[in-house]
Amino acid sequence: MENKTLKIVLTAALSISLIGNIALFWQLKEEQATNTYKIEEVAKNASEKLKKNFSEAQAKIDKLNQTINEKNQEIDQLKQQDGTKAKEEVNEAQSKTAEEFGKLAIDKSLSRNELTEKLKDVATQEVIDKLSPADDDHQHDDYGSYSFTLGDVQTYAQT
Repeated sequence: MENKTLKIVLTAALSISLIGNIALFWQLKEEQATNTYKIEEVAKNASEKLKKNFSEAQAKIDKLNQTINEKNQEIDQLKQQDGTKAKEEVNEAQSKTAEEFGKLAIDKSLSRNELTEKLKDVATQEVIDKLSPADDDHQHDDYGSYSFTLGDVQTYAQT
């Protein structure tokens, strides 16, 4: 009888343990499903936030690129304006130099030294020599028939 009772007690203990293990298994399985669902929700929310942040970042990048392009266009425009202004200033300076050169070239009252001094910054020595009288005693001598166009004067003025 003892064997029979022991078998019954052991069978009951094993059955209760088996039922407890099965219950624990189902509980763990449910917790796993709940945790999986939560993880999926967190991942989904993170993905949506990432997409939203990416879209916002892309919009900001596009806006910055547009601003950069506008600023580059403004810079190009300013460069063109500065280039045009510089050309106008150079042309104006060349015209003034050419006018001054023309006045000095026909001024027969200047001595060779005076003419050389005044023209040294705007004309080559060869041109100054052609315009200068042979010596100071012959200031009123004929210079010959030299004719200069504005283009020639500007060319000499640039050298």
